[in-house]
Amino acid sequence: MRIGLTRFAAAAGIVSMVACAASVANAQDRSDSPPYPPPGRLVDVGGWRLHLNCTGEARPPQPTVILEAGVGDFSVEWSLVQPGVARFARVCSY
Repeated sequence: MRIGLTRFAAAAGIVSMVACAASVANAQDRSDSPPYPPPGRLVDVGGWRLHLNCTGEARPPQPTVILEAGVGDFSVEWSLVQPGVARFARVCSY
C-alpha cells in the first residue's frame, strides 16, 4: 500500500511538471504585443537593443540627467522620480 502511494505521488509530480513546462512554452510562443507598450524607444548600441526613455525639455545651459537602474533593475524603477526631474531638466532613464 505504501509503495503504491509513493508511485502515485511521483507520477502526479511528473505529470504536473510536464503540464507546467508545456504552459510556459505556450506562453513564450505567443507573439501578441503587450497591452501597453513601454514608454521611450529602443536604440541600437553595438548590436544590443537598449530601452531609452527621455522626458523633459533640453535647455542649453543645463546638462541632461541620466538615471541608471541598479544591478538587475529596470528603468521602470525611476518611474516616480523621472517626472519630477523632467520639470526642470532633460532626463533619460535606461
